[in-house]
Amino acid sequence: MSGVGSTEPPKSEAAGLAGGGSGKACAAEPWEVFARQDAQVPIRHIGRVDASNLDDAVVFAVTLYEEWKWTDMFIVPRHEIDQLVKPA
Repeated sequence: MSGVGSTEPPKSEAAGLAGGGSGKACAAEPWEVFARQDAQVPIRHIGRVDASNLDDAVVFAVTLYEEWKWTDMFIVPRHEIDQLVKPA
């Protein structure tokens, strides 16, 4: 239980700690969001969310883009995307 005199962080802080409460905060990283509204339509990039883990990225993406009805939605950590053509 957190509160005055407690050594536990409030739940909102505990959720953002790395290593199961090691006291080291996780840095948020960008996650790219892709989706489509119909199976016959190509998947397209619809935006980005910043999150420290997959679970948070899913919640943020669904919440942020829920005003549209998607048949498919994907999220990818930006560092996992390779740039094929780079500016000269």
